[in-house]
Amino acid sequence: MPNPSTVIRKTAENVIRLGTPATFSKSVYIDEIRKRAEEIRTPGESDAQAFTKAITADPVGVALYKASKHAEGPEIEGDAPQDELDRPKEFHEFGPAHAKVEALARTHALKNPSKSMEQSRAAVMNRRPDLTSAMQREHLAAITGRRQA
Repeated sequence: MPNPSTVIRKTAENVIRLGTPATFSKSVYIDEIRKRAEEIRTPGESDAQAFTKAITADPVGVALYKASKHAEGPEIEGDAPQDELDRPKEFHEFGPAHAKVEALARTHALKNPSKSMEQSRAAVMNRRPDLTSAMQREHLAAITGRRQA
């Protein structure tokens, strides 16, 4: 079973390669770029240098950066205006698989208060590849205007 970083990275690749919607918030992609920068850092390289290298020269970092440009929300988790945090999000417009993933993610987040919604969503998508595939088809249909079977 892939870890949340793997799910986020694969989702970023799909955003760029297939044009699927950015499933995660901008802050999740930026955080993942930081992790990737740490992985590829060379001795003596600063945080800023490693981050820049990740988003300009590393294929994984470039995909994450491009996906972050398609994502909504603040770059740093917790920077959203309070009214945005209080406003309920409507998922019924995306389709039943998306709504099911969101419902399961909310349940997961309630049972795991130390996890963010993005982490809970990644956990659900990791455990339910059938729902993940269906949700991606719904997103593609929403983008292209075509219904997928």
